[in-house]
Amino acid sequence: SYIVSFPRSGSTWLRTILAGIINPDAGHEFEVFNRILPGVSGRRLPLVWSLQHPRIIHSHTTFRTAIPKAVYVLRDGRDSLVSFYHYSTTRNGINMPFETWFNLYCRRWYGPRWHDHVEGWLTRGTEKLGGALMVLRFEDLKADPVNRVQQVTDFLGLRASQQAIQRAVEMASLDQVRKREARLFGDLSNDNQSFYRGGGTGQYQHYLQG
Repeated sequence: SYIVSFPRSGSTWLRTILAGIINPDAGHEFEVFNRILPGVSGRRLPLVWSLQHPRIIHSHTTFRTAIPKAVYVLRDGRDSLVSFYHYSTTRNGINMPFETWFNLYCRRWYGPRWHDHVEGWLTRGTEKLGGALMVLRFEDLKADPVNRVQQVTDFLGLRASQQAIQRAVEMASLDQVRKREARLFGDLSNDNQSFYRGGGTGQYQHYLQG
């Protein structure tokens, strides 16, 4: 099974929660959840093939017919783009106006555009996968994480009590993940430099007009 999303749409948060369910003692740690639910890459293929059932893989890929089952995490594209902007620039110490970045994004400088990515999964993905595709809205996950994660674990065939899910959600909270990030990389002078910016909704209003 796959956890898929356009970049900066909440898939890392979901992976952190799921890894905390699979391995309650350490799944929330970066190196552990990246090993339990790895992203697809050439160097990680040996790890991917060594995973035990149920094997869960992460990807930002556009829809591919080779994917047999997936949870597609869908976030308001405007908020995704603002987060993607900071991930691509501020986090790397690059001072670039949003308008400049957005023009590059429109030219596919950073890969597939949000609407192309989402359209592929919601049209071709729905048609090909049917019940093997679960669309999870980030905003719904944020509003009701325990019940939404329960739906995900049921879909993926993971056994998880509500108590286990509640604990995993707490261990994946913004406060907790930022503490772990600071332990590894030191304190950040700007919250926009963090991998975990906060998953805000409506933040696009400060960047997009009209």
